[in-house]
Amino acid sequence: MATMKDVARLAGVSSATVSRTLAAPTGTAVSPETRARVLEAVAELDYHPNHLPRNLRSRSSRIVGLVISDITNPFFTAIARGAEDAAKRRGYNLVLANTDEDAESEAASLQTMAAERAAGVIVASTGQTNEGVRRLTSTGIPVVALDRRIEGVQVDTVTVDNETAAYEAVRHLIDLGHERIAMVGGPEKVSAIRERQEGYRRALREHRLEKAASLLRHGDLRESGGYRTTLGLLDEPEPPTAIFAANN
Repeated sequence: MATMKDVARLAGVSSATVSRTLAAPTGTAVSPETRARVLEAVAELDYHPNHLPRNLRSRSSRIVGLVISDITNPFFTAIARGAEDAAKRRGYNLVLANTDEDAESEAASLQTMAAERAAGVIVASTGQTNEGVRRLTSTGIPVVALDRRIEGVQVDTVTVDNETAAYEAVRHLIDLGHERIAMVGGPEKVSAIRERQEGYRRALREHRLEKAASLLRHGDLRESGGYRTTLGLLDEPEPPTAIFAANN
């Protein structure tokens, strides 16, 4: 099995230069010419660096964890692709975990990220508990909440203005002349859903269409659930003339 010294000898550089190159393969730690020689030697020797000693010394790895609720949701698929591209550009590897909106699965995934000494974790929480995130942050691993706010834990959060977006979508339907506007939402434990519901209700209140709020339905954030919920709405004695879908 090839060693770092073997790579250094073949590339005509020091072991320290090999280490710097592999730590940031697209960075500026070494010149482009040197990086090319090192990476060529790595490929020729089929060298695989052992990161365990480095991880133990630094108490972290070059791994970023991404814990999402449903990989079949195109939204999260796009997120995973973008996160992986960003991680690779900076010399990190992305490890993906899918929780299927299950709190126990989420907690287990976060525990694994802690055990692997992840450099950081991005999590779209189920919203059912914050204990897994709390334990993870207590280890010093940075956490970013994605799409959904995590109650009771101080972490950076990347999301959109769900309430305003929902308000504008429903107001658009009202401007088109609709009065019986349904909403196909999701579990209220999810912060993004609660915010979208508030935008929906606000638009109805402002136009004195509060009665239409009886057409609010809670789906399960899955396509099949949205389909069943929509069929139920269409079977109403007075079905809606328009639907605001808060998920796919």
